[in-house]
Amino acid sequence: MDKNLHTKFRRMKINVTFLGNESPYMQVINDLSNLHLAVCEKVNWKVKKYFGSSYDFASRNNIQIKKPCDYVKKPSTTDLIVVSGYSKLIPKKIINHPRMGIINIHQSLLPAYKGRHPLNWAIINGEKYTGVTIHKINEAYDDGEIIFQERVRIASGDTIMQVYSKTIEKGKKLINKLIRKVAKDGVTGSLKCKYPESYFPPRRPKD
Repeated sequence: MDKNLHTKFRRMKINVTFLGNESPYMQVINDLSNLHLAVCEKVNWKVKKYFGSSYDFASRNNIQIKKPCDYVKKPSTTDLIVVSGYSKLIPKKIINHPRMGIINIHQSLLPAYKGRHPLNWAIINGEKYTGVTIHKINEAYDDGEIIFQERVRIASGDTIMQVYSKTIEKGKKLINKLIRKVAKDGVTGSLKCKYPESYFPPRRPKD
């Protein structure tokens, strides 16, 4: 993505909490809003090598950090919660907490490929396209009304990291749209589902 893309837009006056252990989307969120809290765990070096660490990003940028277990017990006041790279079910208490809403960034064309490791499964299954979906969160996994969604082509011979990079760049652009939309209208809108629903478990070595 163009590094200067975010400079087209003024910083929005909304307080955002990021929930998740991976960092690729945090810079654009921090550029466009007041990213005041990261709810995350420290991750091992293998995870950081491929996906980045939200804990490390928050530490470098003087953003407050809370462990998920502590945040669930006592959530901080916030306008919007953005979830990415978080594998646990979000409790109702947290879903209802932020003033403007809570959204998830999922790397598939929901409702297709709900669950864990959607990009791996898309490649294994020979899909020609995957995508990125930003959706409202409810009490089910990878469910809730879709706000934004865009396709990403899986080229012949693409590795998982190549597809991952494509979806991250597409996701950053959608976050630009999301932050501006939320600042103006809140978490609103619902796209019609175009894809068949499917769910996949965590990928195992034998897969």
